[in-house]
Amino acid sequence: MAYQNNATQMVYDLICDKIKSREWMPNDKIWTEQELSQALNVSRVAVRQAVDRLVEISVLKRVQGSGTYVKHYDPIQLIAIPMCALSSEDLLHIIRFRSSFDSGNVLFFIENATEEDFQALKNSYANMKQYKDNPGRFAFYDFEFHRIIAEGTKNPFIIKINNILRDILLNHQQQLNNAIGSQIGLEYHALILKYICDRDGELASVLMKKHLTVTAAEIERYLKKNID
Repeated sequence: MAYQNNATQMVYDLICDKIKSREWMPNDKIWTEQELSQALNVSRVAVRQAVDRLVEISVLKRVQGSGTYVKHYDPIQLIAIPMCALSSEDLLHIIRFRSSFDSGNVLFFIENATEEDFQALKNSYANMKQYKDNPGRFAFYDFEFHRIIAEGTKNPFIIKINNILRDILLNHQQQLNNAIGSQIGLEYHALILKYICDRDGELASVLMKKHLTVTAAEIERYLKKNID
């Protein structure tokens, strides 16, 4: 089973890479199952699972009797989201870790960010408000907000850790936004943004930590209710 999961991820990554590099454009026919299987030395079952996943999220489309085609190019959909699933406990542990990690990033952001970084943060929050009723888009811009803060620290290690966590969590966060909504995120991000722009690192850091702590508690309540 572990081998099959790894093989499926290999196919998934290859297809995404070819679309992101524009080697395969919208309406282009991709390789056949046999060609993908031979290119990566994996089973056709693994190929089919990866293609099924990309069809589900509207990156690919199957045309009966013809083959599989690129449906359209949307960079939001092609973020490198691992196909492996996180357990509920894993998800909560990561979000709790972020309550300390991201609150520290705020301080480095205020110290090192450029004016362009501050403007990008404002734009990200504006997009969160615009897409508050669209869980997928809201989750993307929510994570963009945190990505901009991480990159504004100018610390390559922080940036790398943030990107790893972002890729792991984004797909799950889209689902969770359906459950807990966008209101908590909007309220806290507005305050965090205000104090960041005021260069008040202490308050911005405290609010970031509180935001993620409250989010984790809401998720825990939701999961407990649905498990019970």
